[in-house]
Amino acid sequence: MSISIKKSILTFGLVSFAAALMLLGGCKSPTEKSRAAKMDKAAENLIEAQENYVKEYEAFKIEANIRITENEKTIAKLKADSKNKSKATKAILDKRLTELENQNQRLKDKLRDPKEEGNEKWEAFKLEFKHDMDNLGQALKDLTKNNTK
Repeated sequence: MSISIKKSILTFGLVSFAAALMLLGGCKSPTEKSRAAKMDKAAENLIEAQENYVKEYEAFKIEANIRITENEKTIAKLKADSKNKSKATKAILDKRLTELENQNQRLKDKLRDPKEEGNEKWEAFKLEFKHDMDNLGQALKDLTKNNTK
């Protein structure tokens, strides 16, 4: 399920819950009204947290997609440059480029539908994804350096 659908379902549920609390709030004691107010505040906080998560995820996704596209361009350039190499060098370079291309595609797929829910898992997902992306970027840089020698 996409983030926007999850957000819509969660928002609808929370708004419905808050509305039900308000309707029932008219015939409650002061203590019950206080509890209802706390529940309303908790619902608002939950909605705000979900909205912040969606914004953060979208920004993260944009940044990651830019890096993935840059990797694709670098791989294409290196593949084009490998045509001018000896057969042995070209074979080694093409094999490594295919591995890096597959890594890049796996990152692209992983980014498309992260299954991480909750702040702790989301932070772990971002950390691991950034680590993998940095390793791929470094491997491409190393390959570029070796290719120019």
